[in-house]
Amino acid sequence: MNISQFIKNLQDKPLKTRNRILLAGSSVAVVLVVGVWFTSFRKEIKNINVSDISSSITQTVADSAPHYLSVDSAEVSGGNLLIYFSVHNDTTDILNFSTAADVKLTASGQTYTPSKVTGRTQAPFVQKVLSNTTEFGILTFDTAASGSGTIIFDNLYFEQSPDSIFKETDNLDLSKLPKPDEVRN
Repeated sequence: MNISQFIKNLQDKPLKTRNRILLAGSSVAVVLVVGVWFTSFRKEIKNINVSDISSSITQTVADSAPHYLSVDSAEVSGGNLLIYFSVHNDTTDILNFSTAADVKLTASGQTYTPSKVTGRTQAPFVQKVLSNTTEFGILTFDTAASGSGTIIFDNLYFEQSPDSIFKETDNLDLSKLPKPDEVRN
């Protein structure tokens, strides 16, 4: 039996029988395609080395260890502690900066949150630090705290990896920081 006789034989069958043959043939084809896809997918999953993935993620977070922020100076003005800082984004990605609620200063056994975070021109500080740029800002705390302490900038992340949230911690001695007029902006 050649192909043309096979097709002629199918065409001579009733419509209901042809539809059943079409449905059965299509179902068999779908099962074969899904089976081949599933088999190749399982092989790919078996070839993935989870330890390589986790070590590369850990390495990425370690590479982004604290080096983007630095405290430049501090002063007490009008009963408020002003901490002048700079953010240097030396990457090719956009750095999303901490909100005021994500910044904590611990000094003299107390923890403080800044009442505002502004740029050096008193405008609100940028939320995103563009790649290969430096931004300068001021943290205003409603206290005249002094002595040594720790400042934490939390919830920092890059646009291309928003799941890799990190923080920067800087130990500082407020009495030894230079005054703002001694620092070049």
